[in-house]
Formats: sequence, C-alpha cells, structure tokens
Amino acid sequence: MRALRAERGTGAGMVTPSSSSDPKITAKLVIRPIALMSWYCVIIVDGEPRETRAVAFVSALRLAYRDAGQPEGAAAFVNRGSASRFTFLLSPTAATLASELLRRHGALACQQAPNLNRYAPLRL
Repeated sequence: MRALRAERGTGAGMVTPSSSSDPKITAKLVIRPIALMSWYCVIIVDGEPRETRAVAFVSALRLAYRDAGQPEGAAAFVNRGSASRFTFLLSPTAATLASELLRRHGALACQQAPNLNRYAPLRL
C-alpha cells in the first residue's frame, strides 16, 4: 500500500499517491466545517400540569446554566401567547448544557434559526 499525501487548498483538496507511478489513482478529499448544533424547541401543552411542568423546566435549565459556569451564547426564550401552551426556544449553546433535559421534555430541533419576534427572553 502506497502512502498518500494531501495537497492543501481552500477547504477542499486532492489526495494523491506519494509516488507518481500510477497517475490514475486519485481521490478527492472534501473538507466541510462541522455543522453547528440547532436551536431547540420545547412545547408544554395544555392537558398536562402545564404551569408546574414549565416551572420545573425553567428551574432545571437555570441550574444547568449555572453549573456550566454561565457560558456566553446560552440563551432561552419563551412564548406565552397561546392560552393552551408554553413554547421555549433554546440557543445551540443553551441546548448543549441541557441535552438530557431536552430529551426528557421531547424537544425538537429547529430546521432553521427561529424568528424570535414573538418570544420574550428568559433570564437564565
């Protein structure tokens, strides 16, 4: 097996054999940045002990934030506009602090960054 060498470029390069005996052996190496985590949404609907569950969620989120050293970029938002549910949005940084909490509450990853116009900041 021949050693390969990578030719550096701007985000993508060619990997070629270190010996030039077989010029047909080439493989394209594509380097992509790691995708950032998504925003996450937690919806607490009517029919559950909604107020109690919302308070427990916020308390656990605040505890996770403090335990992590209050990292910059961690943000949470709440929409109380609907009489039948609370909707919480967590930034990617906040989501990394509370992954188990998000799993327990059935959080959904947003396909794109949310429009925060209808949300109020939640103090962590």
